[in-house]
Amino acid sequence: MRRINSIALTLSAFVALAFVACGNKEEGGTPASQPPAPTPVTSADGEASKGEVSLGSAQVSFEVQRDEIPSLLASDRTPPRNANHLTVVFRWKGSPNLVAKALHFPSLDAPGVPLELNIDSRDGQNELRHYFRPQGARSFEPLWLRYQFLSPAGETTEILIREKRDLWIEGEMDLRHIDGVQTKNTLRVFGFGPRAQLLVGGASFHVEADYLLAAPGANLRTFSERELKEPVLPFRHGLDGAPISIHAQKARGNLAVTLIGGKGADGLPGADVVAGLVPPKAAKGSDGQVSGRAMRVPGGGCRGGDCPGPDVVDARTCVAPAGHGAPGAQGFPGGNGEPGHRGGRSGSLLMKISEPEGLFRWQVEVLPGQGGVGGEGGKGGEGGEGGDPGAAPEPCNPRDARPGSRGQAGPKGKAGAPGTAGEREKICVTNRDEGCDSPLEGTL
Repeated sequence: MRRINSIALTLSAFVALAFVACGNKEEGGTPASQPPAPTPVTSADGEASKGEVSLGSAQVSFEVQRDEIPSLLASDRTPPRNANHLTVVFRWKGSPNLVAKALHFPSLDAPGVPLELNIDSRDGQNELRHYFRPQGARSFEPLWLRYQFLSPAGETTEILIREKRDLWIEGEMDLRHIDGVQTKNTLRVFGFGPRAQLLVGGASFHVEADYLLAAPGANLRTFSERELKEPVLPFRHGLDGAPISIHAQKARGNLAVTLIGGKGADGLPGADVVAGLVPPKAAKGSDGQVSGRAMRVPGGGCRGGDCPGPDVVDARTCVAPAGHGAPGAQGFPGGNGEPGHRGGRSGSLLMKISEPEGLFRWQVEVLPGQGGVGGEGGKGGEGGEGGDPGAAPEPCNPRDARPGSRGQAGPKGKAGAPGTAGEREKICVTNRDEGCDSPLEGTL
């Protein structure tokens, strides 16, 4: 009697493969390569991991088997070697010949490339085990499996299986580079390996898991130190941390959470006064003053008026010397610096552990981003040119008057105001449905 052995396959998380077991097809049976369009058989919530379907006279039962979480916790390796390993067991009765197709795909919209599986139950084989070993682990996508069954009479049915994925964080992983991140993510295990670090960034992140596991040194944070040290583009506020929400049924380990916002951009400096743009030249100094004509008579003779005679002398005197030029005007002030931009919000945390066992400890650090430094004031302009000295007609001495001094340089512009610090947002770690305001560390 021939026996059909179970076949173990490795299926990529992105490429749908299948398996083949040899068997016979009854005469008159519909060829397996051309089955009618199947009708999905799923549970009420859109998935089925255990159940039974009818296919003509045959009854096909199925069950998904995978390692329980306690066995994963006992593993000496993180992530466990058997994470996301599935075994799908099919059993049937009431039909001598069935044809099955199996597909795996990462989403319902992805096409499948099935290979045929022929089952002949007349030789006593009425059980098939499909060993599913996905290769990709860095994904929030569920594990989708689809099986199509075809009876000898041409009847078809389809079984759709959706299993929660185990996602393990190893080393430094950036949420922005992980496949399948949704508004709401559902996992069986959300695990952190030793010293693992998950960077969330600034987009909202929500995950629901049966188990939250954190090995020593595990860290969940908004941004890396490296990213926070990168130059901030002008006119930008600091990076805002994400609102993070984690809901786990149970949790074990020690998880550090760092909610940190980025520094705001510094303000731009004020404008310097353009070279050559100076106040008008200062006013000229006053002219020297000269006396009117007067007569001087030797020996004290004729005083004033015109005195006849050869001893009369015509003389002028310098009554007031020429004035100095006025000082130049003060230079124009420099432009004021621009204000700094606000720091980034820290990000928030809501973490709920529904069934606390006293085996999970958390520490939270909340660091809003600093505001940017205000821009430096611009450099003032140079002072205006001093005025020219006044005119000095003879007999006034022109060296008695000097040009005016250059005006003082303009003052430096005012520095811009510093940016405001980012908002320190709320944290809540609880086992209740009501809101809370948690301490920065604790145990659940």
